[in-house]
Amino acid sequence: MRTLLEADIAFRTRALADYGPGRMLADIHPSLTWTQGRLEMDWHHRIERELRGDGMPLVPSVFLAGRPAFAVRAASPHAMYYAARAIGTLWERAPQPTGRPLARLLGDTRARMLAILDAPQTTTHLAERLSAAPSSISAHLKVLYDAGLVSRNRQGRQVLYVCTELGRNLAGH
Repeated sequence: MRTLLEADIAFRTRALADYGPGRMLADIHPSLTWTQGRLEMDWHHRIERELRGDGMPLVPSVFLAGRPAFAVRAASPHAMYYAARAIGTLWERAPQPTGRPLARLLGDTRARMLAILDAPQTTTHLAERLSAAPSSISAHLKVLYDAGLVSRNRQGRQVLYVCTELGRNLAGH
């Protein structure tokens, strides 16, 4: 679960940097809009919170679905909780390659890795999902990284890998 949540944070951070807060928030839920520095949600209740420069953490959750949830008590810290991306992958087993030609080109393990690297993953998480040794996965990731098919991003003590645009195109994402 932690890996999935960290992957969501990395994805949202990249979306914020690439496209700005409006698009990033709309991707979290279509009812969210960002207008002139103000977050609004199309909802039947009216709640207003003045942040006064304190900011508001966006907190992904594997336990939410649908609309985001907000801390609404005045004494509560400001926060918005939302459903993390790819929650269904928590219960998936190792995926099959996207196609035999890709597997013949890259090998089964690398083809399967590209198939699941549409969301950032750590070496350990990939090893668990693919039932392989972390050292083996690490060697495959180095080859995919050197070929420009995956990128990597350090998050604290972990490194998250995700397909580049070239990797996504090759894997058929």
